[in-house]
Amino acid sequence: MMLLSRSKLAYKLGLVKPQVRLLVLCMENMCRSPLAAALIIDELKRQGADHVVSVKSAGVSVSMVGSRPDPRVYRLAHEHDFVLCSHRSKQVLPEEFSEYDLVLAVDKQVQDRVAKEYRYQVPLFLDCLGEEGLEIPDPYYGNASGFDDVYHLSKQGAVAITNMLLPQLKLTP
Repeated sequence: MMLLSRSKLAYKLGLVKPQVRLLVLCMENMCRSPLAAALIIDELKRQGADHVVSVKSAGVSVSMVGSRPDPRVYRLAHEHDFVLCSHRSKQVLPEEFSEYDLVLAVDKQVQDRVAKEYRYQVPLFLDCLGEEGLEIPDPYYGNASGFDDVYHLSKQGAVAITNMLLPQLKLTP
């Protein structure tokens, strides 16, 4: 049985607000953004910081609100040993742009849509890798290897984002 520290228990019980709130956006919130969010959470857990950062995902054009992620994303979770939790697709709400400390778009199309429809400028998820304009391609209409590519790009981004956040966090045992 794993015992939680006081700070982790307080966070899990909702007694302490997260230090950083992060939102990852894609189109439908069925593949890329839930995958990227889950990988950030997984990396934060590895670093002992999952109790001070809240990570969520949403879509900018969700046609099937409340749907589970694509089964191919669950395959990735199983193969790479990370958790998708109880994710259900959701449409981003206008007020969420001011509620989150960092909002990231997975590709330029999502980034442009956010600028046009919500009047917010958001960086790309992979900007943290230092290569401007790098996108996570939409694997939905492709095969399993497209999802594998998306996993590897998302994993690189998740590690870089976590490493960027860690120095800013106050971690207590």
